[in-house]
Amino acid sequence: MLRVDRSAHRAKRIAVAGSVLTALLVSPPSAIASEQLDARTQPTYTAPLTDSNESYSGQRCQTEHPESEGVVTAKIRFCRTFLRFDPGSETDTTNDYGVWWIQANIKAMNGWCVTRGRATLGMEEEFTPSAVLESDLRSDKATDQTLTLVSEAGGTAVTPATVQQSLITFKGRYRAFWDSETSTYVVRWRGSTKRKIALVGGIEGTWAATAGPGVFLPGAGADVTSPC
Repeated sequence: MLRVDRSAHRAKRIAVAGSVLTALLVSPPSAIASEQLDARTQPTYTAPLTDSNESYSGQRCQTEHPESEGVVTAKIRFCRTFLRFDPGSETDTTNDYGVWWIQANIKAMNGWCVTRGRATLGMEEEFTPSAVLESDLRSDKATDQTLTLVSEAGGTAVTPATVQQSLITFKGRYRAFWDSETSTYVVRWRGSTKRKIALVGGIEGTWAATAGPGVFLPGAGADVTSPC
């Protein structure tokens, strides 16, 4: 088994207030009827979340082709998105809020299979999310899923917002969770497939209104094996 990882380094320290709220809506699984999500496809989101014109906001993607003995074993693409919660739509005059979102595709190549895939958002130390899209899905076949994060600006929103994305999960276990020990949001899939897997998820967080939202570092990786 070969492990390939394209995850980021830890960022600097910052203290962020907020309590954790599990915010997950899962549509009932349906028979497979769609194509796999492309990580470059933006999630669907509602106001008062906005993709502002600031350099920090919007989507950024990265693609990697890890190799073993000169042979490409997989194609890994991950995209991060930041959405700002309109300060005029929440009642917290001290802090601002936003959503950090990650999407990834991992596709095994040249006779290899993916047995584990992961996508991560490395946050600054002592960061505490105010909402987390958590999931623990198990399936014995390919299944359409729609995952939704509810953003309520730490409970201060006049009108809540949502961020939503659809994907196909394959036979195995799909998990998303916040790791408080490493200040990292993690999405994982475990199984075995030659097909393109997708990973999606996100968190809501806050920062002082007089400062910026800080640094977050996306990453993705996979365990691959050959023969399958």
